[in-house]
Amino acid sequence: MPVIPRLGNDIVDLKDPLAQGKADNQRFLNKICSEIEQKLILTSPDPNVMLWTLWSIKEASFKAAKKLLWTAKFIPKQFLCHRGSQDENSWTCFYLDLHFHVKVAITSEYVHAIAINLDSFEGVVGKVVNVGDEDEASDLVRAYALDLLTERGVKADSIRRQMINGQPGPPTAYAGEVEAKGCDVSLSHDGRFAAAVVLV
Repeated sequence: MPVIPRLGNDIVDLKDPLAQGKADNQRFLNKICSEIEQKLILTSPDPNVMLWTLWSIKEASFKAAKKLLWTAKFIPKQFLCHRGSQDENSWTCFYLDLHFHVKVAITSEYVHAIAINLDSFEGVVGKVVNVGDEDEASDLVRAYALDLLTERGVKADSIRRQMINGQPGPPTAYAGEVEAKGCDVSLSHDGRFAAAVVLV
């Protein structure tokens, strides 16, 4: 049976006041990280960046997992992160019987993770932007995703989240009232930054 490609992404604004000082909070670490992950944080040259790297990997993987398993819940400690042996920005994240390949981009301003349930990131493109006004981030990131889809030949004019079992489902591209085929979309925003990622 062919694998249904599904992706997720997450971005963390490293300058956001809410992202400060958490690496020293043992109670917080115990809640979201395994012992191995806590060792990665404590031995890192920048524990705060490592913490939010792990967080973004878990969150991105959850977004992908939710598309494959609707009962998936974001309990961070259940998403187990393992760093790739060849590339420090390449990770694998395990959740139940699912696993995701994750690539991470780290700057002085943000951490951005993209997770996919395939062995390759072929066909995956993304855009990170400084949106400034967080109130406008949701509309802007949808527009960026539509631009990425259009550039790759996908006819879509909106990205919506349909209600599933009383909860908003994942963002999905539509052409009129018809779901766009052959693509997947993931959106995220935090603080000053928004990220749109598509798979075609």
